[in-house]
Amino acid sequence: MSDFRIVRDKMDLTPTTGTLYCPPDLSLFTLELPWVNNSPGVSCIPAGKYRCIFSMSARWKKLMPELLNVPGRASIRIHGGNTTADTEGCILLGMGSLGGVLSHSQKALGYFTDWLSDALREGPVNCEVEYNERA
Repeated sequence: MSDFRIVRDKMDLTPTTGTLYCPPDLSLFTLELPWVNNSPGVSCIPAGKYRCIFSMSARWKKLMPELLNVPGRASIRIHGGNTTADTEGCILLGMGSLGGVLSHSQKALGYFTDWLSDALREGPVNCEVEYNERA
């Protein structure tokens, strides 16, 4: 089983930044909404371990990465976007990050979806969402 991790920098009322790590050597920047008690549409998801699959997005009408069994939430996706205006609780990816703005998000999403496609051929894939203890 191949798993990946999202390590968040901090948890407060500012956008949640972090890094997504996929073995053996892929790392991408992440951007999420701030933590607001897991409130749908305004909060990032809780730290935890979630299964990751490709599923059809009703909103975007295409296959997209989705995290399953997120407590109190549904349709949590990993997708491209540049600011928190581009998410309602999903995880955004970018190649760079500066001041809460991601760059080259579609390129980052392509790298991740390629990795996830390969990993899913080997078996189930889980995502561990955690906080950087040193931040």
